[in-house]
Amino acid sequence: MCLDLGAEEGRFEFDGERAYMMAGASLEHNRISADIVTELNVRHRERGCDVFQSEMRVRAGERYTYPDVVMLCGEPELTDENLPSLLNPELLVEVLSPSTEERDRTWKLDQYLDIERLQECWLVETDAPRIQQYVRDGDAWTRRVAQGTDATLKSFGLDVALSEIYRRVF
Repeated sequence: MCLDLGAEEGRFEFDGERAYMMAGASLEHNRISADIVTELNVRHRERGCDVFQSEMRVRAGERYTYPDVVMLCGEPELTDENLPSLLNPELLVEVLSPSTEERDRTWKLDQYLDIERLQECWLVETDAPRIQQYVRDGDAWTRRVAQGTDATLKSFGLDVALSEIYRRVF
């Protein structure tokens, strides 16, 4: 089930039982998201990847979400609903905020890790330079943590410096 009231009514995420209105985010949240999009675009442009910020709806199982950042490499697979949802992201990023952190760390993460084509998922903190990265390893997931502005994250074979992601926040 999907709740679509149109762009003028706002965006909602649906967890299978309840719909959650997606509210605006803090300045720090937006800066971090924008810098992640910039870093991913620069690093993955040659691979033919598209990077989207917060407006790309993703279907994860029976749930519909708007991750903060979505990376898609190759042709998109979309549902044929009134408002299409992406089925084949390679990377999903949630920038944590007080109002969404519990959902991001629980049911959304669980649903994301069940997406067949997903290769990585990041949970990005806003109050400290810290990223939890989930990387697919065959049928299992490996959790890695990068912490501090001097740390780097190994993503799709490339090093991503946390100093670049957090450069306008810390």
